[in-house]
Amino acid sequence: MSRVNDTGKFSALPGAVAIPLYSRVKQTAAGVDLAGANDPTFGSAMRAGYAPDATRDNFQEEMSVKMANAPGTHFAIANAAITAGAEFQGAASGEIAPLAGGKAIGKAIEAATADGDVIEVVYYPETAVGLATLADPGDAGAIAPTISSYVQLVTAGAETRTLGDPSSAGQLLTLTMFTDGGDAVVTSDSPVNQTGNNTLTFGAILDTITFVGIADGASSYRWSVVGNDGVALTTV
Repeated sequence: MSRVNDTGKFSALPGAVAIPLYSRVKQTAAGVDLAGANDPTFGSAMRAGYAPDATRDNFQEEMSVKMANAPGTHFAIANAAITAGAEFQGAASGEIAPLAGGKAIGKAIEAATADGDVIEVVYYPETAVGLATLADPGDAGAIAPTISSYVQLVTAGAETRTLGDPSSAGQLLTLTMFTDGGDAVVTSDSPVNQTGNNTLTFGAILDTITFVGIADGASSYRWSVVGNDGVALTTV
């Protein structure tokens, strides 16, 4: 039977890369590793973790992790200035970044003024479902989500957007016309269905379309329509 952990702390072996103190970490089959920008936050490092040491027969010590759902606040490493009270998103190498189109994973209790600052934060509970809200880039802007996202289009006249390919299979994206000041024409980098359509025209409030990312070859992905309510699909 598995043990029950009600302490909010967890001991685990670090991976092949050193883990600095207060880094965000993700859980792996072998222990924990540095969390990437889009990895769920398992917790924060309460002591540094070291890679295997060949001079000591690859001996490793376990490191202590404060689990993200543990009571109280955490320390985290910022990769840029973050205002006190502002939400933040995950960043590469176990750090956090100002919220800029990604998924908000917590809120800063104190301010960071520069890359590398260690600040007090609170992490949000991980949700099983839901899409990150991605800001509409505006006329002639690029919609380029790196995680499952929801975009509300706002127009003030006839406008255009471009849509970049997904970063992985299974990624979700919903686009909806929120404010109709004129048609929004979105041109996708790749076809979004087997017909070969690559152009989406939103002509009325609540025109909505949802995609899932699918593999399109060995290492590339494209969007595939899974639901469409009112969006005109054409090929340019």
